[in-house]
Amino acid sequence: MPRIVITIPVKAEVLRRIEALSDAQVIVTEPGGDVAEPLPRELIADADILVCKLPPTNHADMQSLKFVQISSVGFTQLTALQLPQRGARACNARGVYDTAIAEWTVAMLVN
Repeated sequence: MPRIVITIPVKAEVLRRIEALSDAQVIVTEPGGDVAEPLPRELIADADILVCKLPPTNHADMQSLKFVQISSVGFTQLTALQLPQRGARACNARGVYDTAIAEWTVAMLVN
């Protein structure tokens, strides 16, 4: 059973859909801020999937980690994790903010 740790805000409907996966255990923690912090070892040690803005500072404790999904477009916060050497993959949120950024750009031109 994959263990999924989520450290970002999740809409209730989305969380229900994730929890409906019969073969997954979902753990949702308080959303992290703009600074990476450690998470309790007992919470992350067996985590297979991490959904976060910033990975925890004690990411090395995640011995079962297979996949990281970050909620930002950049990925520099992942380079120090050495995910390929650990056999884990990662995805960023590229394309998620395209409309908002385009609208902001037009608004700044008008301004």
